Amino acid sequence: MPFASGMRNILPKTKFNYLHTERYGQHNEHVKVVPLEPLKENMDGNEISWVADPIIARGTTTIEIIRKLSESITFEIGLFSHVAANREGIGRIQTKITDYRTQSFMNYAFQSQKINQETGFLEDGLEVIRDFGDKIFGTIGQDYPTYLIQNDIERLLETDVGNIELLKGCILFILQRRNKYKNDKEVGWATGEWLRESLIWYSRKRSLLKGFAFEGIIDHAIADLAERKFIYYNKYPYRGGIAYDYYISEEGTKIASAAYLPILDRLNTLKLINTDIDFLVHKTSIEIKKNYSK
Repeated sequence: MPFASGMRNILPKTKFNYLHTERYGQHNEHVKVVPLEPLKENMDGNEISWVADPIIARGTTTIEIIRKLSESITFEIGLFSHVAANREGIGRIQTKITDYRTQSFMNYAFQSQKINQETGFLEDGLEVIRDFGDKIFGTIGQDYPTYLIQNDIERLLETDVGNIELLKGCILFILQRRNKYKNDKEVGWATGEWLRESLIWYSRKRSLLKGFAFEGIIDHAIADLAERKFIYYNKYPYRGGIAYDYYISEEGTKIASAAYLPILDRLNTLKLINTDIDFLVHKTSIEIKKNYSK
């Protein structure tokens, strides 16, 4: 987000795209890259593709991002900016991509020398990542002051990245409001399905985030918040499978109150969500879907 905000400030007409990445495998060796908006519609025809990825460890994420971009858009020059990049990851990026050719450049502020082969995480240089301590130690507002986060979101309004941040703010606020019903026995779990159907309800009945087609990316926004430990979940056995019951974390409450909610309040979004929250928390995802489908 700070990368995109800085680009927006310097080059106001820059086109943005938000790429959600998920690592998986025993040693996090595989990466799935999901563009949260169609790449061709937003970026096709650009001569330069600039990728901002704060950390390169093994390089696997950057490699898959480059491959995803090459499948969807045409660009003559690729620029890759990082705060910290591991020496091993840099070498892997330079040697492992052999299925296509493009001119590319990489820049970074710190070259890491140590990497954990089991997890794929850096073991040095993390002090140069401004908000790293916030993510790991729950110190929101110290390494990366919340007023800067709010400024970044403000600057990104009316872009896809800004809209996705507003969506995440809505999810945090819904969970925050829902927490006040925790002693109500008629209120069920806040599953991913319940969150998704509630947001679609607001979109169709109340024009939530009007003009932004976010229905297909809600699950990715939830996963992004969970990865950043802004929301947690409990697992429960349900119908032969597992159900996830989401709730906002202490860190999520802090960042929501300081960074997201002031903007959503100014946009009248909090009032809009409050209009139906009592109705929605007493309905299952199936019941909500039946109501907005009428």
